[in-house]
Amino acid sequence: MKAAGYECVFLGANVEGEARAVAAAHAAKAREFHAARRRAVILSGGELTVTIRGKGRGGPNQEYALALAITLEGAHGIAALAGDTDGTDGGQGSADDPAGAAVDGETALRARKLGLDPAAFLADNNSTGFFERLGDLLRPGPTFTNVNDFRAILVDSQTEPARNR
Repeated sequence: MKAAGYECVFLGANVEGEARAVAAAHAAKAREFHAARRRAVILSGGELTVTIRGKGRGGPNQEYALALAITLEGAHGIAALAGDTDGTDGGQGSADDPAGAAVDGETALRARKLGLDPAAFLADNNSTGFFERLGDLLRPGPTFTNVNDFRAILVDSQTEPARNR
């Protein structure tokens, strides 16, 4: 990444906390880099938690991604991926459960165009349902390893906003 002009920011391999709160903190860091026109990749690992309040489906990586998408709404040039290295993230304990999701500054906007309210999906802990509708779930299948959860946020200050979407 350094050769491509990106600063690597490693937040640690043992990040813990509520997925929504960690997403908000990571989004703030990404926005700082973007505002300073600094290109960066922000990496972290560790097991996040979810306080279940709703009846939806999804695990901590998907909930992190959904909270991140809401917080980054409209931020051009920022994209992220969150996933569990074992290939599944919560859900129903099935081998075909998604591992996580990919988001960018357009994710929440695309959802709204489809009539979806990202905050309502988050309130129902239904990140799987949200990303399923958008086609943004990460589904590698079981890896038969469980090293850690992985999160990467790419900040590209050089990216221009998309036109005519």
